[in-house]
Amino acid sequence: MPVHFDAEVFGAIRGLTQRREIIIDDALAALFRLRTLRLQRVAIVPLVAEAFAVRDRFAAYDAFYAIVARLSSATLVTCDRGLARAADGYCQVDFVALT
Repeated sequence: MPVHFDAEVFGAIRGLTQRREIIIDDALAALFRLRTLRLQRVAIVPLVAEAFAVRDRFAAYDAFYAIVARLSSATLVTCDRGLARAADGYCQVDFVALT
């Protein structure tokens, strides 16, 4: 994962609590769970030049997810249809529709 993954998850959980879609206890439990995930966090500074090279293909934050997936031969799993379309042909991608 690009290192900013944790900040994006925090932002999403914060938004859910502000909109009162989840209670504080559930938010704290989710943030604790985030700390325990066994993910390899990848620094993004070395990837900035490549992110700039694909600036017309991906949104700023999304570029790093696609780059990390491509460089690690991993599959980019996303529920973002636009990101899945942009990543098609750049890296292996799996779109997961949320219903």
